[in-house]
Amino acid sequence: MPARDRRRPQRLIRHLLLIALFAALLPATPAVASDAAREQYRQALRHLATGRLADYAALRDALADADYPLAPYLDYHELSRRLDRVTDAEMAAFRTAHGDIPAARTLYARWLRRAGEARDWRRLAANPPEGTDATARCLRLRARLATGDAAAALTEVPPLW
Repeated sequence: MPARDRRRPQRLIRHLLLIALFAALLPATPAVASDAAREQYRQALRHLATGRLADYAALRDALADADYPLAPYLDYHELSRRLDRVTDAEMAAFRTAHGDIPAARTLYARWLRRAGEARDWRRLAANPPEGTDATARCLRLRARLATGDAAAALTEVPPLW
């Protein structure tokens, strides 16, 4: 038997071992489970929209417990629907838990703008805006002026101007 033919079984065994190793590294989640989770997510949004908050909360908790990747967005939608009533503590908890998703920054900026529209100077003074959102930074400076921190606020005006 030529040397080339003797190496074929060894190569085949190596390939099969690599395929088995690769298959072992793939997630074992069946597609059916993710379809069910997607349906639960849609159902949770429907419950939230129709005010069935207990049903929403049950589905939200189940999805969060299952580490469904879109579960944080349920919290985003829930807070968005009552943005005018979200407390500082609730927003801080949301940002701590989900600060890594883009929607967290968006929600926070919207929440600060609402506080500015409501002239809630205490909230604006206590919660710094993120990044380069000029509207939020201006509102915070206005809040600092309104709450008696004028000297510090005025030092921040030139870079913003």
